[in-house]
Amino acid sequence: MKRLTHLLLALGFALTLPACSQSMYTAGTLTPTRAQVAEEQYYHKIHTSELAGLNRHALIDHHAEYGEGAAHIIGFYDPKAGNQKEVRAKVNCLSNSFRKAGADVYNELLPLSGQSNLAVSYNYVTAKGPRDCTTMAGYAHTDIGNNGDYRMGCTVETLIARQVSNPRDLLGQEHDDVLSDGRSAASIVNTYRQGAQNEPLGGFQASDE
Repeated sequence: MKRLTHLLLALGFALTLPACSQSMYTAGTLTPTRAQVAEEQYYHKIHTSELAGLNRHALIDHHAEYGEGAAHIIGFYDPKAGNQKEVRAKVNCLSNSFRKAGADVYNELLPLSGQSNLAVSYNYVTAKGPRDCTTMAGYAHTDIGNNGDYRMGCTVETLIARQVSNPRDLLGQEHDDVLSDGRSAASIVNTYRQGAQNEPLGGFQASDE
């Protein structure tokens, strides 16, 4: 009788295992996406009288490193004030600075009452955190509340994106058949596998020994 009871108990326990394993399963909470490269628009408007104080080198360097396509320089002049010639000269001056740095520039003059300004705009690439991803609670005043969809790793990916010097590096390399981490690692030991030794590296020596 005892054996029969033990058998029934064991059989009942075994039958309940699949149900327990299924009910205890929970979906992962790690973000499946990585930092992304996005394209945004830079726009800066300045009065013609302040053009001399504009940090042209910083602006031109930013366009050269992150810019996509040509820079657009628009001059706004006041037809009633008759300052079209002055604004045109300012536009040409700033455009020449961009062209000397090798950038393509498009100029435009637009009439606008009461204006004597220049506007510089161009598209540029930037690195951001994953799409549809928020940072953890407490970081940068983020409050996710009872957000059950929060994904672990969003904050790490966001911080990594902010440290990338050239966002284009996140786009990867095409035709990566020859140079890769795996190939580099294999190259180190391939010589020893063939029964030979690597040639000594060139460079400076601390002594003759």
